[in-house]
Amino acid sequence: MIVNDTWQIRQIHWHVYREPRDGPTTDRTARLRSTPVAVLWTPDQVADWLDEHAARHGAGRPVMLIGGGGWAATFDEGDRDRLVGENLAVVEAGRSLYTVHGPWWVYVEAVTDCPIHPAE
Repeated sequence: MIVNDTWQIRQIHWHVYREPRDGPTTDRTARLRSTPVAVLWTPDQVADWLDEHAARHGAGRPVMLIGGGGWAATFDEGDRDRLVGENLAVVEAGRSLYTVHGPWWVYVEAVTDCPIHPAE
């Protein structure tokens, strides 16, 4: 459910980029010159993409394993619902969103005036 339509007024869409956390990172300008892993047109598409990617790549809360087994990440339905809501609030406001999913830095860049992907 869309609450904020800033993204529509500003004709924003989003380019998604991933970079390994153990490698060098790029800045926004460099990312925007490269090919995105996904191009998303609505906040719902962004939230769905992030939810699926987070579930696949081990995003979640760190928890200590019993018996000295170290740490693991947990990602339950409550976490998913909370993150979907938080992500929607950011992108509906027409902003970029940066997060970590397991081994990946994930950059969801809000884009306007894109000659490659003009507004639909």
